[in-house]
Amino acid sequence: MRLPAILLALVAVFAFGGCTTFSLSKQSTLIHKNDTSATASFQRGGEAFQEQFRKAGWLREGESQSRTRAFMNLLSKGWRQTKDETEHSKNSKDAIDLYLEKQVQIAGNDPVEISARLEHDISEAMMAMVDLNALAEPLLTPRASLQAAQMRSNVMALERALLAAHKAQSLFEGAVKKISPSLDAEHQASLSARLAANAKEIDRMKLLADTLNTMRLQIQPVG
Repeated sequence: MRLPAILLALVAVFAFGGCTTFSLSKQSTLIHKNDTSATASFQRGGEAFQEQFRKAGWLREGESQSRTRAFMNLLSKGWRQTKDETEHSKNSKDAIDLYLEKQVQIAGNDPVEISARLEHDISEAMMAMVDLNALAEPLLTPRASLQAAQMRSNVMALERALLAAHKAQSLFEGAVKKISPSLDAEHQASLSARLAANAKEIDRMKLLADTLNTMRLQIQPVG
């Protein structure tokens, strides 16, 4: 029967798709442009953060989509694959290879130029995290008038950003690992230092998210 295959394929698709503590609804992120409150500024910053990472190609979306297509192809063709299909699956490129190919198209085959492109992207991600974390810090000030729904929306946005930051860091680390053998010690050390700085900013974002979530849980229900 095809039903068990359908269910298994769908489960696998969702498993590869990743997850976070909350699912963000579009309605919860609609913030009026003229609203200057800390929550509104942070929510707008969170949307800009996601858009920047998505446009830059740092979220491994191509890899996720490829896995989804593979499972849907498996669903339509059944569990048996031809030899050619199996070989194609083994040789398919992951997000890191695709990302490096993009850098090569821009910078050529010079490892030093590719290293400079990587440093640029890692630095851009770092600045985006610093900016978003700065917008999140005012949210930690206790306010009696702050509603639980607002707190939950802020936690969702920050955890979503944290997930994006982890995906980007994983991509950068994989790219640096692949290109490092072609670089001298100075360029290797520079890339490693930038990755370490990003990791610290990710840790800061996680701490902010955990603290904000703790505050949310401490809000007493009305009535």
